[in-house]
Amino acid sequence: MPPVKRPRLGPANAGLTPPPRRAGAAVAPAAAPVAATTFDDALADLLTTTAPLSLRTAAALEPFVPPPDLDAVAARLAAANAAISGALPQSKYGSSLDDFCYRRVASHVAALADLIGVEGARLEAAAEWSAVLRYVDVAMAEVRDSLLWDDAHHNKWRGAVEKKLAWLALKAVRALIKGPAGRAELAAVAEAYGERWPTLVKPLRTAIAKRKH
Repeated sequence: MPPVKRPRLGPANAGLTPPPRRAGAAVAPAAAPVAATTFDDALADLLTTTAPLSLRTAAALEPFVPPPDLDAVAARLAAANAAISGALPQSKYGSSLDDFCYRRVASHVAALADLIGVEGARLEAAAEWSAVLRYVDVAMAEVRDSLLWDDAHHNKWRGAVEKKLAWLALKAVRALIKGPAGRAELAAVAEAYGERWPTLVKPLRTAIAKRKH
């Protein structure tokens, strides 16, 4: 019996469907996937299709992960800080940093404090320890550039945030010491922050002395 010809699907016979594939028939190879347009898509491709088994670990994938955009983070913090000054009422009497003016912008002050915490927690969760140290530097600058209110009670948020940032920096330093960072990397960190955070850098110098390379 001659083989049955399948109808060709084109303008002349639109609407027709090919007969079901016979059991055991070969399957034509799928078309090449479209290039990933986002990092998430690229990472998914690495994990499921293109990456060999030896690459399917967090450590091996680290070179594929883009560094955090600290410029964008700094811009968000600066915008939140500027929003405090921008929301100040034009006071005709007394100080523009008095209790009345603070109450008008208290929500913006809280928003800045919350944002500093959120951005730091995101970097901490990603274990981007070198970036965490740079972030602490940026965030501390915004805290110190923020408005200093007449009532000391309204400035307590600054001390609370600085304490959290100091703890975050200490955690980053400890993680760097316990990690695979070599003498050169640790020395670079110590050099960058030695003047501002001498107490924090002391354990770094001890770790450098103990490393062979």
